[in-house]
Amino acid sequence: MAKILIIERKIEMKKILIVDDSSGIREILKLLLNSKYLVKEAENGQEALDKISAENFDLVISDIEMPPGISGIEIAERIKKDFPDLPLIIMSGVIGSYKEQISSLGVSFLNKPFLLKEVTTKIKKALSD
Repeated sequence: MAKILIIERKIEMKKILIVDDSSGIREILKLLLNSKYLVKEAENGQEALDKISAENFDLVISDIEMPPGISGIEIAERIKKDFPDLPLIIMSGVIGSYKEQISSLGVSFLNKPFLLKEVTTKIKKALSD
């Protein structure tokens, strides 16, 4: 009688944190990414920093402009300082006044409104670098 060897292969999903004060943006990105990634959400900068400190993420996607408190730029600065290997994609509909800051931080940028193909391409690139 032949023996069948079954090997269970555990596939670890990459974990992405989406930071945006707009629940609609978070939901769209979650729906787009949920089948391939483990997606967590934060609706403001402080919540994002708390989650980043408590959990290991493979990528953070953050809006720039959020209600008073910690902005996406501040999140990027903290990530670059405290978690330098954590990739970050900054998204915004108003890049103009932030262009120099984004460039100096060396992070990827996603313009809102965005094409879903553009989102997946940027994520794949960020996770492969």
